[in-house]
Amino acid sequence: MDEQKEPLSINNQPNMLSCPKCNFPVRHEDTKCMFCKTSLQPTGWRLYYHYFRRYFQQMLWRQRLKRRKGGRGRQKIQSAQYLKYFAFLCVGAFLTLIGGYLFIISMLSNNFSNWIISLLFLVYGIYTLKTLLYRK
Repeated sequence: MDEQKEPLSINNQPNMLSCPKCNFPVRHEDTKCMFCKTSLQPTGWRLYYHYFRRYFQQMLWRQRLKRRKGGRGRQKIQSAQYLKYFAFLCVGAFLTLIGGYLFIISMLSNNFSNWIISLLFLVYGIYTLKTLLYRK
């Protein structure tokens, strides 16, 4: 019933592990624990698990490398980013123009409620354009 546990990495360092039995720090290259002499090599189904895990990590690494070299993902991100900037520009310009139109109408008709609404549109439009132009 003494099931062998897997060695755990210490402080997310891939070269330092802990013994599954006594939690003594061991190096990745060690085959036995220096303190309790427990074997650190995977046996049985854990051996196949380690092979599958290593193969899966290699495949993920290769896919990430292909994405970097291909540059196709960057084009999609950049085009989506330009579309987003264009949408911000359109919304900001639309709000500013509507606010300016309502402001002129409210000043000519001496209507206070239209004046407040026009200021709200102007502020939102100018803030949207400012956010677009001064983005880091």
